[in-house]
Amino acid sequence: MRSALQRFWAEWSWPLQVFLLTRLALLGVAFLADVALPGPPEAAGRLEPSNLWLDVWARWDSGFYLHIATQGYYLYPDEPSAVAFFPLYPLLLKGLAGLVGNAVLAGVLLSHLSFALALMVLWKLSLQLLNSPAAARRAVLYLAIFPTSFYFSAVYTESLSLLWVLLAFYALHERRWEWAAVSAALASATRVTGILLAGVLWLEYLRAWEGRSRWPVGLALAGVGSLGLLSYMAFLAVQFGDPLAFWSVQGSFSREVGGFIEEIRPLFQQNFLTGPISWNVLLDLLALVFGVVGSLVAARRLGLGYALFGLLSLLIPFSSGTGSLSRYVLMVFPAFMVLAEAAERPWLDSLIRFIFPLLLGLLLAIHVNGIFVA
Repeated sequence: MRSALQRFWAEWSWPLQVFLLTRLALLGVAFLADVALPGPPEAAGRLEPSNLWLDVWARWDSGFYLHIATQGYYLYPDEPSAVAFFPLYPLLLKGLAGLVGNAVLAGVLLSHLSFALALMVLWKLSLQLLNSPAAARRAVLYLAIFPTSFYFSAVYTESLSLLWVLLAFYALHERRWEWAAVSAALASATRVTGILLAGVLWLEYLRAWEGRSRWPVGLALAGVGSLGLLSYMAFLAVQFGDPLAFWSVQGSFSREVGGFIEEIRPLFQQNFLTGPISWNVLLDLLALVFGVVGSLVAARRLGLGYALFGLLSLLIPFSSGTGSLSRYVLMVFPAFMVLAEAAERPWLDSLIRFIFPLLLGLLLAIHVNGIFVA
């Protein structure tokens, strides 16, 4: 008779192997990029310069999460302010920092633990939805080696957000409506797009009970799924007198409705032979196409809820600019499932396994040295 540990490893070995191998590889690449290609310290925004192994995972938005965890929220008119960032990640970061004694270490541990769990849920969900262990393995691998997947290791919300999203969809698949509502609430307390899960929950519940009068229950479940966002809005109203402060400050982060028009224009004016090239915009647009096409295919293959979540997760931020779409697409897991099914063709699988890690290493080196990626 196999031991409990052997049974656990037999069931979860693939996502755990992918997690360990990719995260260890990225740790080495990040450290080497930092010491071999050192950029100006002020450009990189170093937050833990006494330990480069940790410091490489704390860049850009990491500073906001660490400030919230250690000093709390702030709102400065017409300036980038911490209120733009939702509270659950920094709250957990603060609690873990009290145990390990270092906020950056706490953030790295929190992100890695969340990502390991997220890959495990993705593995289980993919096995059930794709009906192919080979496709499920590819879905887990492709997400872990996607060119911007290093954000799953950083002091960012990507890992935690993905975990709640996947738990919500897994609960929906199992028709565990109450757990789906709890997961949606946690997601909406982590990122603003988490609120989309409340709508998906309402839609899926009504579709499951078609022909029966279940509207009140569906609305109640959606209401529970909205509690994360509503709680944060209540806090902002009391603390700063503006329940929509997280939205009001978006202009200070260079996000305005219709902003994508001005960002796309340089693509038609640049010279790819002599430069400069708007590579960020190009990268974000490619990610947008991948996520949108994958979501549209998912509508037929996986269901309407999967497609709507993927599309809105990208199109809503795209309405105010292209920035960070190559990071936001990490939440669109249905696109990775669709890609995994398409890659049953050996040539496509080999191409993905070559291009994704190559771009991942390059973008990580750029990010570590203080150049904005997403």
